[in-house]
Amino acid sequence: MDYNNQKILIDDYTILLKQTLWDKQTGIGYLIFEITKKDSKPEIKLNRYGQCIGLGFGEDDRFSIEDTPSGNTKYEYIGDNLYAYISYTVDISRPDDCKIYVFDRKDGDHEDCAKKYSFEIKETTNVKEYKYNSNKIIISPLGMAIENNDKNGNSNEAKMKIVFHLKDGGKKEVLNTTTGLGTKDSGELHRYTKGEGYYNMYQVVFKEMLDIKKIDKIEFNGTVIN
Repeated sequence: MDYNNQKILIDDYTILLKQTLWDKQTGIGYLIFEITKKDSKPEIKLNRYGQCIGLGFGEDDRFSIEDTPSGNTKYEYIGDNLYAYISYTVDISRPDDCKIYVFDRKDGDHEDCAKKYSFEIKETTNVKEYKYNSNKIIISPLGMAIENNDKNGNSNEAKMKIVFHLKDGGKKEVLNTTTGLGTKDSGELHRYTKGEGYYNMYQVVFKEMLDIKKIDKIEFNGTVIN
């Protein structure tokens, strides 16, 4: 992970973007915020899963972290410090760089009243890439992007099964759209369609980060690809 250490100081609060991982080729990212308050703990209402049940954190829920269109955030206290763990995906068919924003609603909830602070995310792409027929499979420690350029015009999600063959001789099935593996049981599957040519991009977010150096080859729908 990249030790980012961008921070903003607002009144008694310090909001520090502590660590980031951003794989631009897969469109998958992960980051950690550390939030502190002078002589106190940053305020937040959490459920038992570590999810915020208010508008955000700080006094009167004044702050919120606005990530990308698809993001999941969990919080926890360690001592008096509040940590936010965010995993997110972006549509990689768009060339925009990824940014994360913090909104301060001290002067009002309306968009024109809230102050907006941006954090730049450094690209730290580390991937393996495989090709099979019209498919390109890009694998990062955070997940996979599967590009399909099949021009048959089928708008349904493709049936896909991907198994990693590891260098120690083991195997690890990471995606099976028939059984739901990688789409709901252990991760998320996002699909984008881009204009003419039926360009489809599927993103699979791993539940846990993976050491991709351990991958020897992969198996895609029963075919082994080196």
